Amino acid sequence: MGAGASATINSDEVTSLSAETGLPKATVRRLHKRFVLLDRSGDGTLGQEDLSGDFPAAPAEYTPAVRAIIGPLYRCGFEKNAKNQLTFPCFLRTLRIFAR
Repeated sequence: MGAGASATINSDEVTSLSAETGLPKATVRRLHKRFVLLDRSGDGTLGQEDLSGDFPAAPAEYTPAVRAIIGPLYRCGFEKNAKNQLTFPCFLRTLRIFAR
């Protein structure tokens, strides 16, 4: 998958991330779709600019959840890359705590 996430995820990447995180493949695919919606800059990562303000690319029902959960997790707990950006694998590893 490299440094970021594209708009699609191939089955090898899904299988690898599912094995790493213990999340079902369907969950990996669903979370990837949501990650892409949040990636307003389109660079395959989530940075502070992606997670601030309104979320026009996300359906209206996602906006409260993003503000209540994803924003604070980004600020305090997500594992980020050297540019302080969140990649999809890091996003997935952090969110797996909610699956237990």
